[in-house]
Amino acid sequence: MSGIGGLTNQNPNKSYEVVRPPTYFIYSLCFSPKGNYLVATSWDNQVRCWEIQRSGTNTASVAKEAIAHDQPIVTF
Repeated sequence: MSGIGGLTNQNPNKSYEVVRPPTYFIYSLCFSPKGNYLVATSWDNQVRCWEIQRSGTNTASVAKEAIAHDQPIVTF
Protein backbone atom coordinates (compact mmCIF):
# COMPACT_ATOMS: atom_id res chain seq x y z
CA MET A 1 0.00 0.00 0.00
CA SER A 2 1.18 3.47 -0.66
CA GLY A 3 0.46 6.69 1.11
CA ILE A 4 1.22 10.37 0.97
CA GLY A 5 2.50 12.05 4.10
CA GLY A 6 2.13 8.85 6.11
CA LEU A 7 -1.55 8.37 5.25
CA THR A 8 -2.59 5.05 3.77
CA ASN A 9 -5.88 3.76 2.45
CA GLN A 10 -6.39 0.46 4.28
CA ASN A 11 -9.45 -0.51 2.20
CA PRO A 12 -9.25 1.25 -1.20
CA ASN A 13 -11.99 -0.92 -2.76
CA LYS A 14 -14.29 -0.51 0.25
CA SER A 15 -14.57 -4.29 0.49
CA TYR A 16 -16.35 -6.03 3.35
CA GLU A 17 -15.87 -9.41 4.97
CA VAL A 18 -19.14 -10.93 6.13
CA VAL A 19 -19.74 -13.40 8.94
CA ARG A 20 -21.32 -16.71 7.92
CA PRO A 21 -20.88 -16.28 4.15
CA PRO A 22 -22.57 -18.54 1.59
CA THR A 23 -21.04 -21.99 1.27
CA TYR A 24 -21.38 -22.09 -2.52
CA PHE A 25 -21.33 -19.65 -5.45
CA ILE A 26 -23.01 -16.28 -4.95
CA TYR A 27 -25.49 -15.53 -7.71
CA SER A 28 -26.46 -11.97 -6.81
CA LEU A 29 -25.36 -9.35 -4.33
CA CYS A 30 -27.13 -6.09 -3.50
CA PHE A 31 -26.72 -3.25 -1.02
CA SER A 32 -29.71 -1.38 0.40
CA PRO A 33 -30.09 2.24 -0.80
CA LYS A 34 -28.41 3.58 2.36
CA GLY A 35 -25.67 0.93 2.17
CA ASN A 36 -26.36 -0.45 5.63
CA TYR A 37 -27.71 -3.86 4.53
CA LEU A 38 -26.26 -6.41 2.14
CA VAL A 39 -28.30 -9.27 0.64
CA ALA A 40 -26.88 -12.26 -1.25
CA THR A 41 -28.56 -15.10 -3.11
CA SER A 42 -26.56 -18.23 -3.79
CA TRP A 43 -26.42 -21.74 -5.16
CA ASP A 44 -26.50 -23.15 -1.61
CA ASN A 45 -30.30 -22.56 -1.58
CA GLN A 46 -30.06 -19.57 0.79
CA VAL A 47 -30.92 -15.89 0.79
CA ARG A 48 -28.78 -14.11 3.37
CA CYS A 49 -28.93 -10.61 4.83
CA TRP A 50 -26.23 -8.78 6.79
CA GLU A 51 -26.28 -5.42 8.50
CA ILE A 52 -23.16 -3.39 7.73
CA GLN A 53 -22.17 -1.39 10.79
CA ARG A 54 -19.68 1.46 10.54
CA SER A 55 -17.89 3.21 13.37
CA GLY A 56 -15.29 5.69 12.19
CA THR A 57 -12.95 3.74 9.93
CA ASN A 58 -14.06 0.35 11.32
CA THR A 59 -16.65 -1.76 9.55
CA ALA A 60 -18.35 -4.94 10.75
CA SER A 61 -21.07 -7.21 9.42
CA VAL A 62 -23.83 -8.71 11.53
CA ALA A 63 -25.77 -11.68 10.14
CA LYS A 64 -29.46 -10.77 10.30
CA GLU A 65 -31.33 -13.49 8.41
CA ALA A 66 -30.82 -16.61 6.32
CA ILE A 67 -33.78 -18.16 4.53
CA ALA A 68 -33.49 -21.65 3.04
CA HIS A 69 -35.22 -22.75 -0.16
CA ASP A 70 -35.58 -26.03 -2.06
CA GLN A 71 -33.55 -24.85 -5.05
CA PRO A 72 -30.63 -22.50 -5.72
CA ILE A 73 -31.68 -18.84 -5.57
CA VAL A 74 -31.11 -17.09 -8.87
CA THR A 75 -32.30 -13.58 -9.70
CA PHE A 76 -32.17 -11.52 -12.86
